[in-house]
Amino acid sequence: MSSSQYTAITAVRNGENFLNECLRSVINQSLPPLRYLIIDDHSTDETSKIAKEHALEVHTAWGFGQFAAINQAISLVKTEYIAFLDHDDVWASEKNQIQMDLLQSDQNLDCVFGGVINFFPDGTPEINLGPSRLLSASLFTTRAFERVGPFDQSLENSSIIDWWMRASRLGLNVAQCKDTVLRRRIHSANKGIVTKERSQSEIFTLLRKASKNE
Repeated sequence: MSSSQYTAITAVRNGENFLNECLRSVINQSLPPLRYLIIDDHSTDETSKIAKEHALEVHTAWGFGQFAAINQAISLVKTEYIAFLDHDDVWASEKNQIQMDLLQSDQNLDCVFGGVINFFPDGTPEINLGPSRLLSASLFTTRAFERVGPFDQSLENSSIIDWWMRASRLGLNVAQCKDTVLRRRIHSANKGIVTKERSQSEIFTLLRKASKNE
């Protein structure tokens, strides 16, 4: 049986409004991380101060952008497993224990993803999305990133889709758990909402590239 130690990663810019709840959901995991890396993407608010108040390891981003920060964090990982959480989302308390148990039950697995609930600060009824390959709903082996490589930093909104497309071509072994592991906050500052047109353009570009590679 391999070690169950993992590194948690949050890349954040100007996240003071939601960061405390995010951090508490990581710290209070039934299987807490060995290390929790906060990559501050040049915030101009109290983000860094809030993270340091929780006695967490805070690094200033070397470059600019969410996926540059995430790639930086991955380069610092020494554990066998990696988990990610966006600053405005919240993990279920058993999330990483459940997914770790599944990963360690099959040494060929590279990732386990789970269920997601979208919730809304304005009181709109929650939406159960079911299993999702969102980064924050997954637990990865470090070797998955050694095989697939880093996220494409040039893709502001579709880097995750690009990474999963590359992972699929390489035959990455994944499984899903039936449990809801993530509560995903939907608000006006969500990246996918603010930059919706760019997201659509990037996805079309990826699909064209994929069709040429077939």
